[in-house]
Amino acid sequence: MMRFIKNIFLLILAALISVQCYASRTQTSRKSEPKSAFRFYENALIAKFDGRWDRALRQINRAIELNNRISLFYVLKAQIFDSLHQVDSAIFAYQQALKVRPHAPDVLQKVGELYITDGDSQTGIAYLKKAFAFDETQTGILLRIARLYIDLDSLDLANDVLIDYKIRTDMAQSPPEPAYYLLKGDMAFMQGNWRQAAEFYDACPCKRCFSEKQVKRAFDVFLKEKNVKRYFKLLTGLNEQKLGEATLFYYRGIYYRTIGNLNEAQHQFELALKHGNKNPELFWDLARIYFRKNETKKIKALYKQLQNIVPHSVYLQKMKALF
Repeated sequence: MMRFIKNIFLLILAALISVQCYASRTQTSRKSEPKSAFRFYENALIAKFDGRWDRALRQINRAIELNNRISLFYVLKAQIFDSLHQVDSAIFAYQQALKVRPHAPDVLQKVGELYITDGDSQTGIAYLKKAFAFDETQTGILLRIARLYIDLDSLDLANDVLIDYKIRTDMAQSPPEPAYYLLKGDMAFMQGNWRQAAEFYDACPCKRCFSEKQVKRAFDVFLKEKNVKRYFKLLTGLNEQKLGEATLFYYRGIYYRTIGNLNEAQHQFELALKHGNKNPELFWDLARIYFRKNETKKIKALYKQLQNIVPHSVYLQKMKALF
């Protein structure tokens, strides 16, 4: 009996010692456990979403202090600076990320766009080329590069890039993006090749993708080529929100004037004026319709309006000659 009691006592004692040792180890472990770098990253991410930029920067800097070999940390820091419109700081942070992960096409592309935003298109293009070299499936980068070359008036370089793009899409048996046709149209327009420009603008499958500048160019070449059908096709497919009612009314007026419906042309031009279109050509186009209808008072009123808006417009003398 005494032996049984002794054994029970020993078992209880062993259990108490074990629990005490476990508690001691756990307490020591918690005291010595370093704060997680990813916990600071998570805090920075939450602060960024809430728009608390100072806190976001403090938290991500703590994460980097604890572990400076995680490119994701530098990317978030760059995004915070980008949100604050601090371009130089954002570029520097992205470049720190690239030191950790050099072959990151998404980061390279972002750095390129920041340089472009900062007015350094050549450096931006260089980064975009590096991004594409690491991920040649992203053919949209080629279209972006071509756009930049066109804006720099480097049409030969733009054409080389677009040829490369077309070869790749053909090999992949996928249709080119709408931007391809618009870029080719822009190049042809800038070179004075109206027919080719008209072909590419008409071939673009997305009429809502046209910028206001491209719309103006397309309508211009369609009229030069006397292709009213193409004009109307583009007119009915445009993005009204992108261009605005005042611009659309004007181009509708030109369409109706071209097909000989002067009454509807006048109505559309007047709507364009009413909605705030201040294009001097609009005043001249409407004045000529008033002239044909012998409405001199309206021409004089248009003349005064244009004089207040553009005092030195070349159309003022032309309008004055009509009354």
